[in-house]
Amino acid sequence: MHGGNRGEKLMQPTRLRFTILTTALAGIVLGPVSSAVFAQVCPTSAEREVAALFNQERAFAGLPPLTIDVRLVQSAREHSQDMAINDFFSHVGSNGSTFDQRILAAGYPSPRSENIAAGYSTPASLVAAWMASSGHQANILDGTARHVGIGYAFQAGSTYGRYWTANLGRSSGTAQLAPGVCVALWTNAIGFSTGDPLSVSLQAVNFGNPGSADFYFGVVLPDGNTVLLFTNMAFQRSRVTASDVTNWTPLVAGVSLATPFTANRPDFMSYEWAGHEPSGSYTLFLTAAVPGSFSDGTVDEGDIIHSSTETITFVP
Repeated sequence: MHGGNRGEKLMQPTRLRFTILTTALAGIVLGPVSSAVFAQVCPTSAEREVAALFNQERAFAGLPPLTIDVRLVQSAREHSQDMAINDFFSHVGSNGSTFDQRILAAGYPSPRSENIAAGYSTPASLVAAWMASSGHQANILDGTARHVGIGYAFQAGSTYGRYWTANLGRSSGTAQLAPGVCVALWTNAIGFSTGDPLSVSLQAVNFGNPGSADFYFGVVLPDGNTVLLFTNMAFQRSRVTASDVTNWTPLVAGVSLATPFTANRPDFMSYEWAGHEPSGSYTLFLTAAVPGSFSDGTVDEGDIIHSSTETITFVP
């Protein structure tokens, strides 16, 4: 542990650790986003459930609830992924980073504490274990904490399989809130040659926030500006440009977000590389946007609800 932190480890089939920062640190401000196909962090349902269980425990203790901040989700998830992929269990990252450094790097200005755990299969068992440990409980019930981000990762073949990180912050500023609808896009591989099949799957999860969204799906060609935009569920598409979004047509328009839903489209698009396509990197994207927000020809952070991307490489 580095100076100003304290930590402990419980030697159990599953493992726990926590640290807390006792000195204030300077903040980092993130610049605006200007692309229609940028990717953002979005908490999963399990990560949201852990945060909700934190707030349940805080309510029992007469403390104000924690607000999810996506910058803390980012720092927490990246650390869980680091532990899972590199098969270790520590507050110190594989690159030597400390938890406060990771939180600052994600753009959150006031790190407070970190809990980590490994091996727990459900949010309920995780939070119960943390609450049964005095150090972890103190972080969850920290009266100075205001924001939280939970990160979960799974890696088959790793020592513990499941890895969890909770990052808490005490910034008095406005939280960067998690979006009301989260989208995900994934492919069967990231590298392709002539004759290889490409499969693209889509998912949208809504948490019952009011409002509506337009959904855009397409692929940016290797030139970086030509976009094949899918304009309906029947795979019709138009050729547009990334630099001019005034004529972009949504895949689906005006979807109500008032009722929770999960929309899965496994193998939504299938394609076999014929060899006449230009070689290079293709960026596939699924974007949820505020209805009509692209009509002014510019895309800024306020237009995008959430976006997911996948970069694939084609070599003939």
